[in-house]
Amino acid sequence: MRKVFVKRGSGGAKLGLHLRALAVGEEDFDLGTAQWDLIVVTYVRRVRPADADRFARALRPNGIFVYENNNVGNQNELLKNFLAWRILRFEDLDTTSDWHPERTLRVERLVAEKPEPK
Repeated sequence: MRKVFVKRGSGGAKLGLHLRALAVGEEDFDLGTAQWDLIVVTYVRRVRPADADRFARALRPNGIFVYENNNVGNQNELLKNFLAWRILRFEDLDTTSDWHPERTLRVERLVAEKPEPK
């Protein structure tokens, strides 16, 4: 996998990079099927149990889901929802967050790879 960081307006198309980035309320957005390489949900809402399946349908093979939030549910609830996925990183800790750097809060972070089809 080639990792490339492209500054907005820097001519990514000249490098052969194709980027489709949207900032939308995903609950009302049709994520489609197998069309995304990456889905990021940060500080918007808690992930629900049905989201793991919804995001898996929307991601391409080996797609990545990234999540961070300080509005957390029961301990390990997020992790349990994604047990069928390959967990690349999971944290449930008391720390400062980007939204509230002035205080310590419970924060959950998850990076997971879409499960292989069975």
